[in-house]
Amino acid sequence: MRNRTGIWALLVLVVLVLPLVFWYRGQASERAGGQTITFYQEIGPCGLDPARVADGASARVMANIFENLVRYKEGSTEIEPGLATAWDVSPDGREWTFKLRKGVKFHDGTPFNARAVKFSVERQLPPNRTDDMPYAAFTFGPVERVEAVDDHTVKFILKKPYAPFPANLAMCPAAPIVSPAAVAKHGEDFRVHPVGTGPYRFVAWDRGRQIVLERNPDYWGEPPATQRIVFKFSRDYAARLGELIRGSVDAMDGVNPQDVKKLEDKGVKVIKEPGMNVNYFAFFCDRPPFDNVKLRRAVSMAIDRQRLAARLYRGSARAANGPLPPFVPGYDPKLKPLPYNPEKAR
Repeated sequence: MRNRTGIWALLVLVVLVLPLVFWYRGQASERAGGQTITFYQEIGPCGLDPARVADGASARVMANIFENLVRYKEGSTEIEPGLATAWDVSPDGREWTFKLRKGVKFHDGTPFNARAVKFSVERQLPPNRTDDMPYAAFTFGPVERVEAVDDHTVKFILKKPYAPFPANLAMCPAAPIVSPAAVAKHGEDFRVHPVGTGPYRFVAWDRGRQIVLERNPDYWGEPPATQRIVFKFSRDYAARLGELIRGSVDAMDGVNPQDVKKLEDKGVKVIKEPGMNVNYFAFFCDRPPFDNVKLRRAVSMAIDRQRLAARLYRGSARAANGPLPPFVPGYDPKLKPLPYNPEKAR
């Protein structure tokens, strides 16, 4: 993620509400005795070390292997307990103390404790932080230090009060807790030998083809319903779509909006959920020609957001009213963007 200087004014086009996952009618799972889910996606992960990746393809796999101190509640951005059972903040907003879940083990059999949390964070703090840790500064930039108070208590001391801190700890990049023993054993190769505390553990990675995970028999929480997950990868969209329709895979993402009706007509169950993403154009306001506010307004009024949402996304998106989607804290439904008005734009 590159940091850009200057003030940005956002020309927001559409909030995507694309279908996230497409499930076939269970035939593939039944064929495998109900014990395997095969998920098809366009590309494979860049790696499986949470400290060193920022892409969705990696996060989708890692979310099954690793866990965080806290997590988002199903279908919302509210925070609930994860590997931490409770937490509190000091009156000055600078100290966050987390009580850790007891009896949890990493997939390699080593114990989860405060030292593991301290290790997972400190490897991403200066002077240990490296340039290939894209989310480390975002997630842990406010952290001055982290302390293991006892085996089941960890304390973060921040440089200054930072309200989003617990929400950032729920993100998949950077924040999951890794096995210190596995990192020590594999070093840089930990990204292809991931070890966490999650409901599934890593089995194998056939580069460019698939990753296999299997159920963690020692998982502290509710056990997963299936024995294994297979993530398959192919850039050939037609091939992925064909396998979904034939039932040789259970689910896929990245389906083009124009194919939704085709899939539904063939009996494919389409699961549609609002996305947490926004597509937009952005102006660099500190350089010509967009340092001219009149030009920025003219370009904004020359673009028909409603038509773009309807035509490009075939009913799977809606026009945005600002830079944030509705699920994100800070969203204001009362915001009114400049209206489409080509005459006034001229």
